[in-house]
Amino acid sequence: MRPGRGYMKILEIAVKKEEIPVVLEKYFRSENVVAKDMFPCLAPVSYFEIETRIKRAFGLEPRIITQRFFVNMTTGEIFRVPSRPETADAAPSGEFMAPALVAENRVEKQVLQLSMRHVTRYYKFFWRPEAVVTAREEMHILLWAVEMEHPAKPSSLFINAYSGQVSKVPVNLLSEVAAG
Repeated sequence: MRPGRGYMKILEIAVKKEEIPVVLEKYFRSENVVAKDMFPCLAPVSYFEIETRIKRAFGLEPRIITQRFFVNMTTGEIFRVPSRPETADAAPSGEFMAPALVAENRVEKQVLQLSMRHVTRYYKFFWRPEAVVTAREEMHILLWAVEMEHPAKPSSLFINAYSGQVSKVPVNLLSEVAAG
């Protein structure tokens, strides 16, 4: 299916609504965790594919390292992924659309720095590696917005439906979620 007007690329869902209590129990390391309210939320993410070339001596071919990253444009979190994930072209069906709060011009620079940090840590080289963005794609990811009633720390969290990663909700986003 080719995306038309009103369609967007949405990442596949690995964490379903029924699995959220298990994710929260692992996050808080406790069984007395209560989710007061939870609803789906679509957040913009940028997918980057970085190719790093390490020049080698004695006429050897350069070593090429390909890394893939997601940047959550709402929370600013960057995480590596092993391969390009599957997406579905779909129209949003009533989910709250989280705004992009991260400046796009900084994102590519941060991803390149993270990629270079990884390469310089794990590979030996004499010449400075060259990193280039070979692919960049805008997608949306489903986040479960969860209002918590935890005895020790009541809070609001996002649970990434693709990876199961838990992150705190930015304070200025809470008012928009409550209004929407």
